[in-house]
This record gives sequence, C-alpha cells and structure tokens, in this order.
Amino acid sequence: MVRLLSPSPSWKTILTFRRAATARFVSCRVRLSASSAVRLLSTPLKAARLSLVSWQSKHWSRKETMSDLRNCGDCGVKPGEHHHRGCDVERCARCGGQAICCECIYEVNGIDYLTMDVTHPDVYVGGPTEEMEAKWDAEWGSRRMPWTGEFPGTSECREYGFWCIWGPPWIPVPEGTPGAKENLNRLFEKCVWDADRQKWMLPS
Repeated sequence: MVRLLSPSPSWKTILTFRRAATARFVSCRVRLSASSAVRLLSTPLKAARLSLVSWQSKHWSRKETMSDLRNCGDCGVKPGEHHHRGCDVERCARCGGQAICCECIYEVNGIDYLTMDVTHPDVYVGGPTEEMEAKWDAEWGSRRMPWTGEFPGTSECREYGFWCIWGPPWIPVPEGTPGAKENLNRLFEKCVWDADRQKWMLPS
C-alpha cells in the first residue's frame, strides 16, 4: 500500500509492519518520501489527525503562519499552487483530513480499507488501481485545495478564536496570550468539515 520513492532494503523491512497493522495504522494511497512513510507507519490512526499542532510547533512560528506566506514545508510548492502528490500537508477535499492517509479513495470506490486485505487483496498489496484513482479524480479532483501559504486550519483557528500554548500538554488560552499558537487540536474537536465550502465550520 505504501509506495516509497526508491525503496532500499531497510525501508522494505519497515513495510513488513504493514500487514499486521492494517486495522490500527494509517493506510496510504500515494507515493511517499521515506521520512513520511516512517512517520505514518508509526502513528495510530486516531492520533494522526491530532498530531498537527506538534508538527506545527516544530516547523512554523506564529509570525510565519499569520503574516509571512511561504512555500509548503513538505513539497515546496508556492502559494496558489497545488501540492505535489504525496505531500503530507495537503488536506483531503472530501473529509478535510490528511490527504495521504485518509480512507476516502476507498470509500468512494466502495472498499472497506480495514478489511481489504481479504476482500481486495490486489488493492491491499498494490495500492489503488488506475481505475480507482480515475474515479476519485472525477468526483473530487477538481476540489483539490491549493497551498495558501500557511498551515491548513490556522485561518479557521484565528476566526474562531482557538489558541493554545505548550504546558505541557497544549493548553487553550485567549487570543493575545504571549506565545500562543493556533489550536488545531481544538479545531478538529469542535468543528466539522464542510466539503462544499472546503472549510472547518462550527456546528450550527
């Protein structure tokens, strides 16, 4: 399922975890860099979507996310450009989750990714087929979100007043608190993804 770029024997060893961990770990549907594959194979599915603030704290500062538009920190595209396939920053247009690890392409094609090792062993071993990719692109490809120059979800955090500082753990704080960063964990906990607006929204 995970397709590394120029895999070496050491990375093939890492991928032996794939079959035993299908139900617990992230399934990937695109080509990944070796470093991205290691991160995903070692991250439980539920934790994967709540790890963005920790990633953000290492790679972005508040100044950078709010005022200095920059190239994508993973694939390097400029603001306004679409991410390269396999970028671990790109969001899924259908669910708002991380595009490289969500299960939407399987759902669109009527496949349960947790049991596909039994029901669709060819997909389990080789990844989505060209037909599956074509169906996904036909339904959702036009909605792919370009890189905006700041980490996905940060603008919604500012709009809704979601801020935090590192305690540890991350502690919600009011806007204007010294050292506060956009609270992505709270965003995912409190909001729902609106696929039509391509935005995280507070429940009405």
